[in-house]
Amino acid sequence: MAALMAARRRRRQTTGGSIPGTSMTNPDYQALTLEGEDADSLITPGMAEESMSANVLMGTTPQPAECIKIGNMEKMMDSELKWSDRTVYLTRTELGLALPDAGSLKDVVLLHLIKNVAAHSFKDVGDSNSPSTTDLLKANSHAWGQLQTHTDGESKAILRVQTIAEESSGAERPYFFRTDSDATAKDWIEKIQSAADECKRALERRERNSIQRFQKMAHTCYVSSPFQNAVAVLISANFVINATQSEMHPQPGTTLDRVFSELDMVFTIIFAVELGINLMAHWFRPFWSDGWSVFDFIVVTVSLLALFF
Repeated sequence: MAALMAARRRRRQTTGGSIPGTSMTNPDYQALTLEGEDADSLITPGMAEESMSANVLMGTTPQPAECIKIGNMEKMMDSELKWSDRTVYLTRTELGLALPDAGSLKDVVLLHLIKNVAAHSFKDVGDSNSPSTTDLLKANSHAWGQLQTHTDGESKAILRVQTIAEESSGAERPYFFRTDSDATAKDWIEKIQSAADECKRALERRERNSIQRFQKMAHTCYVSSPFQNAVAVLISANFVINATQSEMHPQPGTTLDRVFSELDMVFTIIFAVELGINLMAHWFRPFWSDGWSVFDFIVVTVSLLALFF
């Protein structure tokens, strides 16, 4: 059993686990369809490339009536290391970014993933590409949120939208925007933070069902580093104990044999509890669609049957 559990653990470390409810996070995303009796014959490489472009997949820009605020800011383009003009659409669920006068979005920040919003004044921004990404990332954390006017050089307020780790990527991400004044930055901070807080409260209200809350707690526990590290230690310990038992070959009925049997029972029960948490955290489809979770279920079930029957 230890070897099988060790193999499962190594697989998890390299591939990660299934996360429930992440196949579609935004109800505004629209599926693309082709109409016609012979649609396959109409598909060309150019059409496929256009259909899969980021502009199409992110959706169209929201209508003004759907927005809390619409305005223009410059966004730091990480890949190109320069600032680029963007029209920003703040709705009740997302922060949409589009090219000026464009009809489709280039990027979307989901409000429930926003950790905080802050700003900082940088001076000497005569260069269109300053401050750089390095300057922004090196800025002291205490500086964010302290807007000030520099008298010895031109200044612009830089807005930082910090997101929490997404379930799919596991990494936090900051978005940087350059505004034309401190007043503009303050207004965006107030409206984005307020909309994000309200979005989170709305999600919490929908999750107040006791089963959903328990499942969320189980998922938070299961994917946490302390839990996964503890499971790794237990799997390693079980492997060592089984290897020791194989080397010593204790005689049936002896004290040593009873000790190994009791240790095997303890580890089997622990892994059964771990499986139960996994089931609750990823019930129903995410668990049964993951081959390694199913493999885990079979291994633990066989071990339990062998232990009690």
